[in-house]
Amino acid sequence: MFNIIKFFTPSYFLELRPYTYPSTIKIMIVIGVILLIVAVVFKVYAIKKKMPGYQLRLFNQIAVWFATFGGLELFWTWLKYERVSYLSARFWSVILLFIALWWAYRIFLYWQKVVPQAQKQAQTHQQYLKYLPKKK
Repeated sequence: MFNIIKFFTPSYFLELRPYTYPSTIKIMIVIGVILLIVAVVFKVYAIKKKMPGYQLRLFNQIAVWFATFGGLELFWTWLKYERVSYLSARFWSVILLFIALWWAYRIFLYWQKVVPQAQKQAQTHQQYLKYLPKKK
């Protein structure tokens, strides 16, 4: 049984050759594959929808985020399966979690600050184009 308090004890957290149960390996593979599938879905949706540039960039950022951490999850799972000493240590999970949260925060800032400004600018440009003469 997983105990969160035991996870943060130095002897458990910094163990360089941790044992990983086969069921845990299977769960990690499923999580990595799901992240990669979500990345492909975001990328395909962005291509099929014919979005403006700012929305396309947002969807591409999200797809790259999912693909990166899906790939890292599968790579880390392989390292754990092969019991590579330093690279399969448990402290990498927390480091990767902080990196994922920081990257997600950057994407969130883009979504909250840049996208509304770009939408307003696109709307203003559409209003401007409405009064220009049309080609015959």
